[in-house]
Amino acid sequence: MGNRIQKIEVFGVEVPLVGAGFKNAYITKTKQRSAVVRITDQDGQVGLGNIDPSPGYSVETIEQSLETLAETLGPAALGQDFGQHAYPDRTFGCSGQRLSGR
Repeated sequence: MGNRIQKIEVFGVEVPLVGAGFKNAYITKTKQRSAVVRITDQDGQVGLGNIDPSPGYSVETIEQSLETLAETLGPAALGQDFGQHAYPDRTFGCSGQRLSGR
């Protein structure tokens, strides 16, 4: 048996971008809004990850991402073995097609 996930924390962060901001084909951003996830296992080891949903590239907002992480995906991952997430659709009950954004 591997290390089991004991704690999941989800944070919303907002970082100001320097200068006039960042312009892409859809918008000019003066700040980056992201979700940061900190996972702690039973031995106290910590892993970090982030997502940066952006208008024009992501169909969901940062608020929707934070809610899904905190209320659905995080609780579903608690108690899971780190080594069992090669197929998230089996663990979390969602399709690979949905995960890839298609």
